[in-house]
Amino acid sequence: MTEPTLILQKLVEHCRKAETTHELPPLELVREALASADPDTRIAGMYALDELIKANDPIVAMLRQPDFSMDSENRHHLVYKTACLAGLSEIRPKPTDDEANWLPAEEQDAKEKILIVHGTWASGGWWLPSSPFAMYLDTISNRALYKQADQFQWSGANTPSERRTSGIFLALWLKLHPHVDTIVAHSHGGNVTFVASRILASRGSVLRRVINLGTPARTDYPPDLRAIDFLANVYSFGDNIQTPFGTLPHCRGEGRSVSDSKMSVNVVADASHGSPGHSDLHEPPVWQYNNLEEFIK
Repeated sequence: MTEPTLILQKLVEHCRKAETTHELPPLELVREALASADPDTRIAGMYALDELIKANDPIVAMLRQPDFSMDSENRHHLVYKTACLAGLSEIRPKPTDDEANWLPAEEQDAKEKILIVHGTWASGGWWLPSSPFAMYLDTISNRALYKQADQFQWSGANTPSERRTSGIFLALWLKLHPHVDTIVAHSHGGNVTFVASRILASRGSVLRRVINLGTPARTDYPPDLRAIDFLANVYSFGDNIQTPFGTLPHCRGEGRSVSDSKMSVNVVADASHGSPGHSDLHEPPVWQYNNLEEFIK
């Protein structure tokens, strides 16, 4: 695994100090982070940019926060389609011809049981069915990956309201796709899943397994384990995004682990060349090195 870049180290140090000083990150450091070739450094840069935008910095306010997962038009279509399936189409505008003809496959493959849920600012499409990680999951398990056109996605926006809203839509999506019983979630995708678990539990629905990868442990997204038969919480001490960036300002404990129980287990991930970074946790070599495939078979 690659060592944290100097820029990432500086941002981590600043983030930890800012917990007490409330100082904003230097604009030039943020610019360097956003231009970095290292994915974790870019993610840290976007968290830092988010803080500058919230502070209404007149220069940074001109910049638009990147959203790599879905543009606004596609987001609208996803919400509209979900609302149609839930019988709520009367509150939406009249559908286009394309939307009116859209329906999920009635004869879904009963083996398609695994869903990948991406995290904040997910880039590169690593969660899509054609990605190396998705194809890897599909080959190591007899529980095939969900590959239909209506695969669940969310905006990846770094706001509590978006995570909660997306959790509601995920719960509805799962209700409409009862064959899917296993979720592999990265970063805040795990917290979106936790929001969904509270809705599922209230309706008596249960997920067979949830595997969280580098999910920030926060006090504002408690899971409801009545809706999760087994939770594997995978994290790495080399992950500088999960905490401090992902846990502020609601860090629970050290920001990484969940409570061990009969239904949940913590797994500290290692790699052949050191501790994995945040984006490394959804790389096949890290899964192989830590035997994580056992969780989805």
